[in-house]
Amino acid sequence: MSLAIKLVNVTRSYGSNLALRGVSLELEAGNFYILLGKNGAGKSTLMRLLMRYEMPDTGSGTVLGQPIDSESDAFNLEIGYVSESLDYHLPLRMNKLFSYFAEIYPRWDRAIFEGMLRELRIDLNKHFRELSRGQKMQVAFAAAAAIQPKLLILDEITAVLDANARAFFMDYLGRFTRQGGTVVMATNIVSEVQNYANHMILMHDGLVSLDVPVRDLSKLFLKIRRAQNEPHPIFNTTDCVEVALNSDGSTSHIVSRELSQKFEVPERLHDYRGITAEEIFIYFTRGGFHDQHHFLGEVDVA
Repeated sequence: MSLAIKLVNVTRSYGSNLALRGVSLELEAGNFYILLGKNGAGKSTLMRLLMRYEMPDTGSGTVLGQPIDSESDAFNLEIGYVSESLDYHLPLRMNKLFSYFAEIYPRWDRAIFEGMLRELRIDLNKHFRELSRGQKMQVAFAAAAAIQPKLLILDEITAVLDANARAFFMDYLGRFTRQGGTVVMATNIVSEVQNYANHMILMHDGLVSLDVPVRDLSKLFLKIRRAQNEPHPIFNTTDCVEVALNSDGSTSHIVSRELSQKFEVPERLHDYRGITAEEIFIYFTRGGFHDQHHFLGEVDVA
């Protein structure tokens, strides 16, 4: 499988703030990647570098085979980018505004654009400024899809979409990746995405803490269940993190496989329900496995 994105030891700073601290990634084409992390973890900075809106301080990389420091005008013609902060300030109605996209993007398909907006019941005769934030994201997404990209980069857009729009676009993204397209989506609403994404990347403090196929989460982590008054000592460790309260009053916890072996966790405590991306995100954001980067570097998930 060819690589859609490759980064090698990329750094980016803003004054004394080091936003990216040596990020290396290899993202294969045809996959749906979710990019997770707390606010300030470096997700948006990484996406701006992928779009060449900013340049790295050090390191190198390619996106769709082109160097990220390329000056080619064709660099972004095969990339669809949608961000919560994206806006169109021109005083034009949308049907006029987006007519210019055909002059910029050689594969622009107006039928795709208009068809999506019809399904979403958005009036092309309106000015962009007349739309709600959620509607603006829907229009921007439809425009990104209509350029018929090879890569879609989506930065925190799901929070402003209503349930109908989220379902519509997630269905589109599933079809897009099945047809060979690549998706990189930054989000903190993991529940909306985890049934579609097949690869999870988690960032913490400018570093990649986790980079793993979703199907391999159970190779790295174990879910265990704690009944009331369960005395096993693993539940007193800081790296055993509660992720859910169950209907019978028990709680579900995530631990690393390494820790579970150290504490010899008995089979009676195993929670055999599948580990979800959302549970792993909760585990990391609540402080699970403090030396995350080192830990993941030593585990074979092949």
